[in-house]
Amino acid sequence: MDTWWIKSERIVFPDGIGPGALWIQDGKIGKIKRGENVSFAEGNMVDAGTDWILPGFIDVHIHGSGGWEADGADPKAIQGLADFLPTVGVTAFQPTTGGAPFEDTLVQLKAISHAMEVQTTGARMTGIHMEGPFFNVREKGVFIPETLLLPTVERMQAYLDAAGQGRIQHVSLAPEMEGAEAVIRFLRQKGILVAGGHTDASYEETMQGIEWGIELSNHTCNAQRSIHHRDPGALGAYLLSSVDCELISDFIHVHPKMMEMIRRLKGIEKIVIVSDAIHAAGLTPGKYSFANHTIIIGEDGRSALADGTLAGSTGDMLLGFKNWIKTMGVSVEEACVMAAKNPARVAGVLDRKGTIEAGKDADLLVLDADLALVQTICEGQVAFNKGERINRMNPLVKRIDEE
Repeated sequence: MDTWWIKSERIVFPDGIGPGALWIQDGKIGKIKRGENVSFAEGNMVDAGTDWILPGFIDVHIHGSGGWEADGADPKAIQGLADFLPTVGVTAFQPTTGGAPFEDTLVQLKAISHAMEVQTTGARMTGIHMEGPFFNVREKGVFIPETLLLPTVERMQAYLDAAGQGRIQHVSLAPEMEGAEAVIRFLRQKGILVAGGHTDASYEETMQGIEWGIELSNHTCNAQRSIHHRDPGALGAYLLSSVDCELISDFIHVHPKMMEMIRRLKGIEKIVIVSDAIHAAGLTPGKYSFANHTIIIGEDGRSALADGTLAGSTGDMLLGFKNWIKTMGVSVEEACVMAAKNPARVAGVLDRKGTIEAGKDADLLVLDADLALVQTICEGQVAFNKGERINRMNPLVKRIDEE
């Protein structure tokens, strides 16, 4: 259906929840009728009854899911990820690179750029997120030390050239590294979002990085110098400053009480739910190969190296959204701000995504009373229906312990 209505008794509008109907036309929300007794003169009608209609989730930090890698060298695999993500409520995302040597990263950027050029289905790629390689080895996390580089404008320009004009929209780096100031200022002049992450910076060094142009905290609390009563660290700076804070909300990477503390300090308007998912997200527990590592997925969903170091996440945006509502006690409206509106804002696409408003892209989710996903709509196209029998997992991915 190119033009159709969808109505519900519970639509999450920017100014509150209420009944109404949305007119979908040419991938956009063409018109909105609000109220219980709306009438229609044209088009097909989908009646969602009492199910929720929400703005689609936007994931600005994701390495893969369903066996698909965001930072591989095969555009078809990247498209596979885009087609998988609507099954977990994601309608737009920033494919995230990280962990590869310099030359390999250039190849990855070209592949993602090509996938973006030819994409016609699935969750839309709004821009590339480069997580690294300008990180501090003392907070390397899962990154291989040999792949971490000192930040230089020349290296950053090579990445920009490989990706193509305007493709890279988000870069995470450690502000204490030699050369970081020049790269941060260079990126901000080009309108590229800069996040601080994998950093051993002090409070003072982090605040200096914020002054240079850092506007986002990369997976807050993880791979950052933490808070000590005589050293507030990078985390203290991000919590006390005006930057937005990414949060992996799977209850593995950040304790719920720490999440509550961050909510009280930052407020709902400054938290960005991310998945930081790796390609093994959605797969059965076991051993997998990822980014030149052996990753062990536990029965509890924990993704880690053999030494216990956390290695990305196997959670997804829908899990984080539900955790905030069902355990943390925030409202559906507030959770939508963190999962859709705020990510759209930091990604620079709030003018067309992130909220349900006339003229914006028809990126919508239908959830039942228990917040289970019923339907995903990406730019007016039905991208997922509950009960579908299509297997969207990568059929080539196998557990190492099964090979």
